[in-house]
Amino acid sequence: MKKRIIIAAVAAICLLGSGVAIAVAAGGNPAAPADPSAADLAASVDAGGPEDPAVTLADIRAAANITDIDRGSPAFDAAAYLMFRGAIYGQGGGRFAPYQAVTRAAAVTALYRLSGEEAPEPTSTITISPSSNPAEVLVTVGDAEEIRAAEEGMIGEFVTFADVPRNSWYAEAVTWADAAGIVTGSVEGGFHPNDPITRAHLAVMLQRYAKHMGLPAEAIGDLTAYTDGAAVYNYAKEPLSYALGSGLYRTVVSDTIRPGLPVSRIQMAQILTGLCAGEDPLAVEIFVSQPARTTPHAARDHHEAIQAAVEAAAKQYGAIGVQVAVVENGEVSDTFACGWATRGSDPMTADHKMRVASLSKVAVGLAAMALDEEGTVDLDESIGEYWGFQVKNPKYPDTPVSIRTILTHTSSIFNAGDNESRSYESVKSRLRGSGFSGGVPGAIGYWSYNNYAFGVLGMTLELASNEYVDQILNRRFFDTMGIDGAFAAGTIRDKAHMATLYYNGGAMSRSADTQRNMGRWAFPGATGTYFAGGLTISARDMGKVVGLLASDGRYGGVQLLSEESVETMETYNPSAVPGGSYQAQPLRYWPELYGRQGVYYHTGSAYGVFNCMSYNPETGDGVVVLTVGASGAKDEHGIYSICSAIANEVYEKIK
Repeated sequence: MKKRIIIAAVAAICLLGSGVAIAVAAGGNPAAPADPSAADLAASVDAGGPEDPAVTLADIRAAANITDIDRGSPAFDAAAYLMFRGAIYGQGGGRFAPYQAVTRAAAVTALYRLSGEEAPEPTSTITISPSSNPAEVLVTVGDAEEIRAAEEGMIGEFVTFADVPRNSWYAEAVTWADAAGIVTGSVEGGFHPNDPITRAHLAVMLQRYAKHMGLPAEAIGDLTAYTDGAAVYNYAKEPLSYALGSGLYRTVVSDTIRPGLPVSRIQMAQILTGLCAGEDPLAVEIFVSQPARTTPHAARDHHEAIQAAVEAAAKQYGAIGVQVAVVENGEVSDTFACGWATRGSDPMTADHKMRVASLSKVAVGLAAMALDEEGTVDLDESIGEYWGFQVKNPKYPDTPVSIRTILTHTSSIFNAGDNESRSYESVKSRLRGSGFSGGVPGAIGYWSYNNYAFGVLGMTLELASNEYVDQILNRRFFDTMGIDGAFAAGTIRDKAHMATLYYNGGAMSRSADTQRNMGRWAFPGATGTYFAGGLTISARDMGKVVGLLASDGRYGGVQLLSEESVETMETYNPSAVPGGSYQAQPLRYWPELYGRQGVYYHTGSAYGVFNCMSYNPETGDGVVVLTVGASGAKDEHGIYSICSAIANEVYEKIK
């Protein structure tokens, strides 16, 4: 292939992007605004080449306009290095957006720029229309055949893949990657340019790129050394062995690969700095300073002591089964279990699926924040906007009954008992009529913990989005995070690990088979039965949710929920509610709990389960305790004693 000159000084340096703002994993649309300061900076590089000793790390640091990465951190140097070389443009206002996910289009563009090669003449898919026999023909862009096709009413829109528009900022890069064998596929299969690039898919591209460029590309990593190495799909085993064995993923992967997790902009910058290290001593200096990703291990160091505490608490409070997940630095660092998932036949593990009761409200809150970010709902708008009729408390018609008021248990919606119907028609009738109390919507003085209102909230989110809440959670969080949980328990993938629910004393409240047969309701919004407490999930996976919140919306270094949305969920009213805690949205807050300052938490009880999740946002640590068959005794904070006994022990060991 022909070579092209990008910038004389950086023809051999990694170039990421094309002045492109990389979209967030959760549905953002890529745009292409170049940061003028970055473009000017790239043009200022000395023409002597990357090895020119005149270019120093101090020069790069001084020139970088990055305000959202700590200037003294190694990550700052990786981002600044690639920006200095014209590889990555900022996103305006000094923003690098380090935790945003890289799209497939941006990843291919990175490798295209790195190669310095000229793309071949692209082909275009021409759809003949109108015609009695519609057909597609491939033609070379700009040739006489395309001109004739246009004159005869044909429409030429796509390059190489059916979902790569000819005029898109990434079309040239995709054309090159297809010709070079970096990506493979068909016009029909599509390239999926706006999907986030996963660790596995990036490894495939990196190894193919290395082979194409004549670089070492041996698969020298040992996947069996990783906790999930045996589960890696066959297509990704060799590429991940290459990426891990070569050290390119040292800043991304510790002991767990998580091949389906997206790659963030700062992770891409670190990986490409490592790729450049073979050609540029400055890249070597920067890359070796990047800290290798490590797994937090305090809980593992005290595993036996914590396990003994879990078993002692289970015995003291009569639990049939217990599972625990510990979160450190925003990651699930260890899990514990004891007793039975089904008594006498199925020992409990931390991966058994269990109904988590009112911890479910946190998941509904996540779904609400996701839809708010997407513009599908407004937290402060009357929910009547999504039901198609006016919803208002007749005593306060000018004060909206909003999603936010439901999240804070101040909606003034009728606080019905568990036997009240939550069908669409029944709830609609309530909301149209007298289904309200005398309280002012949004006023903390009228706070009333309200399961029925959370049923209304789940229905509202489904009606607004025309999606099941499970679908919202899956596409925004669960699929990416490898979480297997659902409000419709029968849709869980791992149905074999379903815990039977027991009351204290041993009476069965709900069998595993009953839960396995719980399918989805007729249509989104058809019922609110499950949203106050019906989420079925394991302690390990609920721990991932806690880690997401404890890390300001990031998981594995990728921003899945904005920091602003997490801040909204954590914002609490300064007036304490009955019991002494402070109501957030929908989390609760204690200023001091479990030896920590500022702990967010939520409890849950139903059908014999007594549960609690908690975390400290300053330290990023947290604990999930799920129990079945235990006593419902409470501590001085109103939290189930079995949960507090275990949480106190864990927090003490990991401080």
